[in-house]
Amino acid sequence: MKIFYERIKRVHDRVMRCYLSLDCTANCSFCSANIPKLSQERKEIWIPAIQWAEGLNRRHRKILLGGGEPLLYPQMTELLRLIAADIPIEIYSNLMPDISAVLASGRGLRWLISLHPAVKDYDKWYGQVERLIAAGHSVRFHVVKKVNWQERADFLKNKGFKVTCCDDQNSYNKSTMTNPGPVWCSTYYYVYGPDGWRYPCVTKMGLGIDKISHISDEDENDEIITQCDMFGSCAGCDNLIEGKVWSE
Repeated sequence: MKIFYERIKRVHDRVMRCYLSLDCTANCSFCSANIPKLSQERKEIWIPAIQWAEGLNRRHRKILLGGGEPLLYPQMTELLRLIAADIPIEIYSNLMPDISAVLASGRGLRWLISLHPAVKDYDKWYGQVERLIAAGHSVRFHVVKKVNWQERADFLKNKGFKVTCCDDQNSYNKSTMTNPGPVWCSTYYYVYGPDGWRYPCVTKMGLGIDKISHISDEDENDEIITQCDMFGSCAGCDNLIEGKVWSE
């Protein structure tokens, strides 16, 4: 056996990573989810809030809402109201779209906010941050070390925030091997696309291939094992996925 990649935790986090919308307000060349490369048809897919909420409430685990840009999901207020109040929710957002739909839910949330190069008016963007804080939301920030990243980090630090400065995930070499051939992949990540299907990785979620199970189904196994011939062209997000890649 030859192992190409291995990142296994002793206790799997089992977080429900829901990519509500694959549309985005930015067009970052370094996007770790490969959003700019996806078809417009894929970016326009979404399912009703009630369908998401019923599946998430049944599983009753921590939720991370992402994308694309999750704030572009058209039923955000309804979704946040339908998810059980005792389930922790975090939103990963660039905070460029209006946040009124989130605030209308009346629910306090945790946010991981990325200040993107696409943001040109920092002060206007920061007005959204102030609205979240005033409404009792918890915020933390990161910037990717690309395109004037130090300027963006300094802006947030001058506002009194700690900022995580991240390397470009696409630069990691775990999944960029040349012609490795078919491999076996195992993962413990719960990755759901905008269609409500669980996928083995972010790469296949973006393409809508190799569906595993649907959010409307009963709870599924933690571990997914699949054979894959795409290893070497993985999305940057998959360089941090919890799992193992090997060939026999």
